[in-house]
Amino acid sequence: MLDIKISDTVKIISDDKNYIVQKRKKILKATEKKKVGGWTEWREDGYFQDWDHISEYVLHLKIRHSDAKTLREVCSIVKAFKTPKLAK
Repeated sequence: MLDIKISDTVKIISDDKNYIVQKRKKILKATEKKKVGGWTEWREDGYFQDWDHISEYVLHLKIRHSDAKTLREVCSIVKAFKTPKLAK
């Protein structure tokens, strides 16, 4: 089945009927002398029946989680997302 990593915190998987967005969060565990980071397990964030809806959702996540300060930067994120990167 489908298993596409979008970032360290977002991926797309699938089952027989759905595309599924999964997310995970960074957690900090305090030890005796320092904080140690770790990841939570992957958790479902949304179910989608067609690729257009899931790709739109993931694009909006990328925009919302970006550090963009201008419309030009947002347009650059959209262009990069919609331009396929084919392996050589």
